[in-house]
Amino acid sequence: MWKKGFTLIEVLAVIVILAILAVLVVPMISNTIENSKQNSAKVSAQNYIDAVNTAIAARQVNTETAIANDTYYISALEKIGIKVEVTSPTDGELTIENGNVTYYYVLVQNYKVKYENGAVTVEKNDGISISKPSILNSVIDKVVTSGNGLYKTADNTYIYRGSTVDNYIKFKDDNNIYRIIGFYDDAIKLVSTDITHNLAYDNINNRNTATSTYCVTASTSGCNYFATSSNYNGKTIANDSTIKVYLDNWYNSLDTNIKSKIIIHNFNNGTVTMNSDMTTALQEDAATTYNGYVALISFSDAVHSSLRNYLSFGTSVAINDSYLLKLADAKSQIWMMNSQPANTWDIWAINYGTGIGPRKASRTDQLTSKFYVVPSFYISINTYASGSGTIDDPFIIVKWDFISFFY
Repeated sequence: MWKKGFTLIEVLAVIVILAILAVLVVPMISNTIENSKQNSAKVSAQNYIDAVNTAIAARQVNTETAIANDTYYISALEKIGIKVEVTSPTDGELTIENGNVTYYYVLVQNYKVKYENGAVTVEKNDGISISKPSILNSVIDKVVTSGNGLYKTADNTYIYRGSTVDNYIKFKDDNNIYRIIGFYDDAIKLVSTDITHNLAYDNINNRNTATSTYCVTASTSGCNYFATSSNYNGKTIANDSTIKVYLDNWYNSLDTNIKSKIIIHNFNNGTVTMNSDMTTALQEDAATTYNGYVALISFSDAVHSSLRNYLSFGTSVAINDSYLLKLADAKSQIWMMNSQPANTWDIWAINYGTGIGPRKASRTDQLTSKFYVVPSFYISINTYASGSGTIDDPFIIVKWDFISFFY
């Protein structure tokens, strides 16, 4: 017997109902799956952080030394003695404070899990790396307490000392090589290695006594003040020094990308008295500062780059164990920021690569040696660079140099 089937309208009605159910149910199922994945990523991240906290506690018991309060990258934790047994995130960073993780941002199971201010957020991986290790973070495990290398000299202060140190650095797509002098709180100080610009600190007659009343020997010996001042010890300096004019022009001529990395900062330029002991000389060096984008190395930079302590600083002090002084050779001298207060013309300089001493500001040469200007400047402490800092593999500052999620 023939049986009646579904009419076209009935079939269409079923299709419509199924379509409606699909529109309603499929997103619910997808959301459930997505939520499950996110929760799994959260749990994995928390399990990892719990393991890190346990490892920190174990390390402090075994070594009796605390982990410094700082932000660390997942890839660098093992270097500071934090080993965990659970699977580590593939990327990320965390902050340790008083022996516990107080912040983390990690990549787990293709999700970025972030814990900050008591709240956990999860987002899909967008392909952008979480952690781009800063230069300091990449070398902090290499800090030494003797011999050539990077020294921690105070809280948040790390300085390269010795004659052979791996502190070479350059900007991407630029051939000039610089050296890292040190890391200071918010900034990294660099100095150029280009010893080719023969220049007086201040040319004769660059200033005149009518408008620069401090510069009483401007017509014979130049003047030892770096910039201008309306009241320096009750006197005026109307013009910038010859060397400052050169440095400003040098900065203005830089590639825009390089210039964008340089930050305005204070440079020590206190007057350092001849024959001062080391403590007094360093205090004098730091007594006044010049604020700008580019200047010269300071007296303290030269002294701290050596491994020795010095009794006093006279006409010429022998320093034979400093990479910084070795920028100069037996036929070159390099100007520094600091004047000598006994007169208005003496400026401290690196002498022949083996010492420091004051020299007349108007000099461009002395016997067989010449005087050179070597720019120094600061970049952000959060600057990222590839490379290891050796002469064959210098740090290279790339265009995307700031750590997006640091601090």
